[in-house]
Amino acid sequence: MIVIAPPFMHAGINPWVIHFFAFFIGVFGELTPPTSITAAITSKIANTSFYVTLYRSVQICVSLFTLMAGVFVHPELVVKPGLEQLGAALLVGTATVGISFSLQTTFADNNLLDRCVRIVLAAMALVALLNPNDTIATAGAVLVAAAVAYWLVWRRGKLEAGEPEVVVLGSPTLARTAAGGARIL
Repeated sequence: MIVIAPPFMHAGINPWVIHFFAFFIGVFGELTPPTSITAAITSKIANTSFYVTLYRSVQICVSLFTLMAGVFVHPELVVKPGLEQLGAALLVGTATVGISFSLQTTFADNNLLDRCVRIVLAAMALVALLNPNDTIATAGAVLVAAAVAYWLVWRRGKLEAGEPEVVVLGSPTLARTAAGGARIL
């Protein structure tokens, strides 16, 4: 904290924001390459590839990335407790959900269309997260919410109808079924 705090303080950033950023850096240090002890131990326990485990752990913990950026763009998250935090929390939360969905869900059966939708969703989530103009950020958040609602209504309905969703997690391909189980294809 002593090393990173002074330059941030000289730049005029609130000390609470700096403290939360340092805390998130400390937590995320256990997950990120090249020395992710968490992924190394987990991959040995599960007898899986270190790199696949590392990638999935970063995917799952993407909310730490959004919080690290969110406290800088929306310092009211940590500076102004109470109702003033609510709007910023909704923007950062919606952005987190949008980024998670862009990394982990399937929006279309066509691979090219699916990738395009996921890239657009990630871009809108980043607009909601990183734009300091609340009007533009809210517009991005509304588009993210619409994409998530689409997935919940249409794609999830297909999965519950019993159509397997193919998910590639390294070498074996798994199919998730409506019952929640997975089978190797």
